[in-house]
Amino acid sequence: MKEKLSYEEIKLIINKLREQYEKFAEKYGKGFFNKQAFESRYIEALKSGVGLQAFVYAEVAFFEDLKAKLKEAEERNRIKTEKPFTKKVEHYIEEMEKRWRKYTPLFTDTEISDEAQHFCGAVKDFYNEFWLTVSRIVDKNDLKAVKNYNQLTDDFHPFIFSTKKRLPYEVETYLLNLSKYDVEKANMIFLKQGVHLLKKIKRFLHHLEREADARGDIPVPADRKNGLEQMLQKEYITKTDQKLEELINDFRFHHLI
Repeated sequence: MKEKLSYEEIKLIINKLREQYEKFAEKYGKGFFNKQAFESRYIEALKSGVGLQAFVYAEVAFFEDLKAKLKEAEERNRIKTEKPFTKKVEHYIEEMEKRWRKYTPLFTDTEISDEAQHFCGAVKDFYNEFWLTVSRIVDKNDLKAVKNYNQLTDDFHPFIFSTKKRLPYEVETYLLNLSKYDVEKANMIFLKQGVHLLKKIKRFLHHLEREADARGDIPVPADRKNGLEQMLQKEYITKTDQKLEELINDFRFHHLI
């Protein structure tokens, strides 16, 4: 039978667990040692009336189990890194990371993954450098195309635009999901939303291309203010689509679009 703990002893254990989560998270990452998830379980225990002694015993056992799993994972990784094939895989992963790390990251003071930060930066670059000028080749008489362009313009906002009080919607959703899931799943949910946006952009560009074929390719006037030379509509659509393809490939989304 477990010895009954005093309230002070329970608080001491809870604070010790907090310290341990922070220490291990700093060294091994928050995906494995998620202090926020621990705090959520603690709050839930308080709300539901679960005995705190039972709670701390269970949490201590859970934390020890995490450390045991970490030790097993480290041993597996040690064995793997000794194999030539694994080294090739690691090199491939590093090369792939270099491709998306070339984009300037956004929201670096948040807990979203590095990949998500760089994805937001890539989307912002595409928005500023290509998307805003796509409006120059949308036929203003094609009300459906104008409506779709405006809607897609709004769809960029949840990934790149913040206010003094709020982060972009998809970034806030990512942070909320970190309290429900591990980092890998939260990251996957976020990137799926990103894939959905890129799919819609690609379909819209193909629509513009078909319209240009139907009515005949015409020149797009130069925009000296923004450094844009005169070019044919299809030439500009192709240039924009190529940049979109580069973004898709840099984040390994091609098989999803």
